[in-house]
Amino acid sequence: MKFFQLIKSRINVYMLFMITLFLLVNFIMEYFSRNVSFESLMLTLPILVAIIYWCKNSSYLIKKNDTQLNFGQIINRDMFLICYSFISFDLSYLLFQYNNIDRAWWSLSLYCVSIYGLVFAVFFAFTAQIIKNHRLYSIIFSWIIFFTMLMSSLRPHQMYIYFIGEVHACSFTIGLLALCHLLICASYFFFMKPSDFK
Repeated sequence: MKFFQLIKSRINVYMLFMITLFLLVNFIMEYFSRNVSFESLMLTLPILVAIIYWCKNSSYLIKKNDTQLNFGQIINRDMFLICYSFISFDLSYLLFQYNNIDRAWWSLSLYCVSIYGLVFAVFFAFTAQIIKNHRLYSIIFSWIIFFTMLMSSLRPHQMYIYFIGEVHACSFTIGLLALCHLLICASYFFFMKPSDFK
């Protein structure tokens, strides 16, 4: 009993979900491959270790209001939420689309999505500072990222946009999410009272 209480005190929901998802993806990729190898597991292990460390040190910030946190903690929380959403999206996509991808390159896909997520997280975290007490907004936006990216990945990779031509569906979705976020921040900036700003 004490052992399970110790595990419960050390592992939070974010860590448990990420570990479970990561192990499921690795199992499915290895199970359906011709040659069973732990190469992909070893290649992607640094990402898992990094996100688990981040979960352990930053997930508690999600429960706190902005007034209880300093500037660095708010940036940390926002970046964690966005990066977590991107990595969760990619692992979920790999889990349900294992027949439609090259299983030898899935680890590279995870690294690419992680870099995309980190860049987007930096952009989001600093621009979101315009909005006062935006904890709930960050949580909702992280879920929107997860579901919209997952839905766009289930569509054909190339999509046609009038006046633009063919674009990559996921890249277009990321751009659209960034534009929506900027519009929300701009609306807050122009329509809120000066006293509402930090």
